[in-house]
Amino acid sequence: MAQITQDKHTSPEPVTAPAGTSPFDSIPQGGNSKFHDEKGRVIRPDSVFRDFVSDEPGAKYPAEAGRYHLYINLACPWANGSLAALHLKGLEDTISWSTTKPEWGPVNEEGRMSWVFDETENTELAKAIDPVNGLASMCEVYQKACPGYNTRFTVPVLWDKKTNTIVNNGARKSSGC
Repeated sequence: MAQITQDKHTSPEPVTAPAGTSPFDSIPQGGNSKFHDEKGRVIRPDSVFRDFVSDEPGAKYPAEAGRYHLYINLACPWANGSLAALHLKGLEDTISWSTTKPEWGPVNEEGRMSWVFDETENTELAKAIDPVNGLASMCEVYQKACPGYNTRFTVPVLWDKKTNTIVNNGARKSSGC
């Protein structure tokens, strides 16, 4: 299980947003959001889970067909990049993947928002379900990996099915490469 301590990372305060929106929605120039700079460009904070898959002997997360699952959202450019890398590197038969609904949904009574799964939400590419853990949202995926985690529930996420944890939640390494 991943252990997260405040001294090892800095993360923004939990974010709530109106239903159907995301804190990453477009912000006009002037940067009136902690997720955007003064020109309105998205600032993506560093990922919290930073491990990677390796074929080195004794690797914490060894390269193993069928062991990993990539959670994405088709509306997220970072997650789409991970999905593209998965296909470009020929790993689509080695690493499974699934998508959430294209918009955020509430995940608790306080109005906390997260990417959510919805079996009625289908695209031509995939159903918006969690075929690995059967969970309802990315919030639940993060909390399964690290109980009490309540910071940012982002995609892409590379999940280790063998150890039931998040390997990486950063766009550059979440394709498993």
